[in-house]
Order: sequence, then structure tokens, then C-alpha cells
Amino acid sequence: MRVVITRPASEAQVWADAVQVAGYEPVMFPLLVIERLNDVSGIHKAWHQMAENAAVMFVSGNAVNFFMQGMPKATADHAPEPLRTRAWATGPGTRQALLAHGWPAHLIDMPAPGAAQFDSEALWSVVRQQLVPGHKVLVVRGETRATSLPAEPLQQPATGSLVAAPLEQAPSAGRDWLAQRIVAAGATPVFCVSYWRCRPALSAENIRFIQGAAGAGAVWLFSSSEALNNLAALFPGENWARAFAVATHERIAERALRAGFGTVRVARPTLADVLASIESLS
Repeated sequence: MRVVITRPASEAQVWADAVQVAGYEPVMFPLLVIERLNDVSGIHKAWHQMAENAAVMFVSGNAVNFFMQGMPKATADHAPEPLRTRAWATGPGTRQALLAHGWPAHLIDMPAPGAAQFDSEALWSVVRQQLVPGHKVLVVRGETRATSLPAEPLQQPATGSLVAAPLEQAPSAGRDWLAQRIVAAGATPVFCVSYWRCRPALSAENIRFIQGAAGAGAVWLFSSSEALNNLAALFPGENWARAFAVATHERIAERALRAGFGTVRVARPTLADVLASIESLS
């Protein structure tokens, strides 16, 4: 059975490795392309105003990585302030990225490891008591750029060690919901864009692959509603009724059903749960 991994290429390898170890044929078909900003002045401004925030909410590991790359560097005349601001993470992958960049572990908040979902709703249940009227919360996120970028060739996984990093990219509806909760608590969300999310262009190989993957037997793994939006835009009118999908959130599953996927499973966004859902379709 082929398993189509739609995450950005930089994030897909660990999942391709896991799928291969489980005995399936993984194909990396990125439906989102992650690009750095040309103008990072907004990131620099956010860092200079960091002390004004009660917390910083990171929507993903990508948000962490690009934001941390803009951290002011130490010079002979200036030593950056130590990190004292709380960081909110939707799940273990974002927390792992924060730790890798040196954010103190005792300042990171995230849903419990056994939470039913790693999303904005679960995060809010953990952090809502931190806010009082007048607080600011910096929300670090990506933004969609309409321009399609050149398609990368379809990839089979490289051989390597398996690291179980969760799929946890929350749908934008969840992030909007969290911003509304912040406002309802009397606090102010301040948004910082740290990277672009772009739609890939199509290659001839991509088109040939879709002609086969839309048929019975392929399982598509979706961790983003935007990836499904891009698939629908790239292949308008394609019939997905015989294809299977595994979605890592109810909202993503609903989008897959609207796209026409005949069978859709919802999996908790952990490696074990995603593989169990794929197994149920085999």
C-alpha cells in the first residue's frame, strides 16, 4: 500500500521512515512549501518588544525555527536579555523545537502528553489562567503566499534512524479560535509572521502520480487543511472517491470529506496512532 505524505519536504522524512518500517510504500508529495521571509524586520521588532508579552504562542515547529533565527545576536556592546517569557506550544513537536533553540523548559506550556488532541483548544485549557486584562500575547505563525513555487520531484525515503516527532500542525480555524479566547480574557493578541506557506507548482511527474494515487489503494496523510485546499486547487475536478485519507484533526477530516475522499480516518497526531489508522485501511 502506498502512503502519500503531504507535509513540507523538510518535515516529511521522519514520517516516511516510519511508514517504511511499518511495511508500507511511502511517497513524499509536499502540498505545502515553506519559505523564509525576505523582510525579517517584523521578527526583529518582535524580539525587541519581547518583554512586553505575557507569553509567546508558536503555531508550529516552523514558526519556532524561523522566529528563533531572528533572535538578536550578542555583540561586544550588547548582550541579549535571557529568555523570561512563557512560550505556548500546541504539541510536542513545537516544544521540541523550542528546547532545541534554548528556550528554558520550565517556561514552556503545552497540552498534556496524553491529551486527545494537540491543538489550540487543548492548549488553551492549560494556559488560560495565566492571562489577566491588559496582557499581550505574541502569536508567531506563517502566512500564505499565493505564488506557486517550483515542484520538487516525488521522493522515496532515505534510509536513516527513526525519530518519533508528532504531526501537529493545527488548522488555522484553531488559531483564530485561540486569538478570540485571548481577546475574551481581556488580553491582546499581537501577530508576527515568521515564514511563508506556499502552494507548490506541478511537474509532469506530479500529474502522472495523481492519476494513479486517486485510485483505490493509496492512503493520503493530511496534517493541514491548507494542504487539502492546495490539492483541490491543483487538481480541480479530480475524483477522490476511491482514495483513503488519514487526518490528524477533526477539522482536517471534514475538509477531506468535502474534497471527496471516500474513506477518512481521524488519528491522534502521534506516530503510533497515525500508523494504527493506516493499518485499519489496509
